[in-house]
Amino acid sequence: MLCIISIYAGAGLIANDLKANALEIYFAKAITRRDYLLGKLGVVVFFVALPTLLPGLLLFLLAAAFHSDLEFLEQYSWVVLPIVAYSLLIIFANGLIVLALSSLSRSGRFAGIFFAAVVFFSQILYGILNALLNTTRVAWVSLSNDLTQIGDVLFRRSPTYQVSPWISALVLAALMAGSVWIIHSRVRAVEVVK
Repeated sequence: MLCIISIYAGAGLIANDLKANALEIYFAKAITRRDYLLGKLGVVVFFVALPTLLPGLLLFLLAAAFHSDLEFLEQYSWVVLPIVAYSLLIIFANGLIVLALSSLSRSGRFAGIFFAAVVFFSQILYGILNALLNTTRVAWVSLSNDLTQIGDVLFRRSPTYQVSPWISALVLAALMAGSVWIIHSRVRAVEVVK
C-alpha cells in the first residue's frame, strides 16, 4: 500500500515539471533549488506519513488512554521513539527514491513504474536468491526487507533475517544518499538572464 501511495504522491512531482520545462519559471522567482526540493519532498512526506506515523502514534495514545493506571506508560513509553524513527525511515526512504526516479524521467507514469519495479523486483530477487542459496543472508537486496530489519532492531525484536542489521542500514543509507545525489544533480537552477 505504501508503494501505491508513494507512486501517487511523488512519481509525477518532478517529472511533470521537467516535461513542462517549469523549472525555469520556478527558479526565475525567489524560489531556490533547496526550497523547490523541500516542497516536493514535503508532499511525499505528508501522504506517506498518513498511513505510517499517524496510525502508530494514534494507536499508542489509544492504548495509553484505555489503561486506567500509569503502568502502561511506565512500561511502554520507550515505544514512542521507535514508532517515530521507523515511520520517518519508511517515509524518507520511499520519498527520496520516488523523487529520484521522478527526476530521471519526464513522465510520471514511467517514474511510478520504475519505483514499483524497484520495490517489487528487489523482493522477487530476494526470493530467487533465497531459494537458490537457501539462506536469508541475502535479504539486503530487498528494500522492504531492509526496512523490516531496521524495524526489528528499533522495536527490540530478534531480526527476521540472518543478514546483519548494519548491512541493511548501509544499503538504505546508500539508496537514500544516491537518491539525494540524483535529485540534486537533475534539478539544476536555471540562470535567468535579465
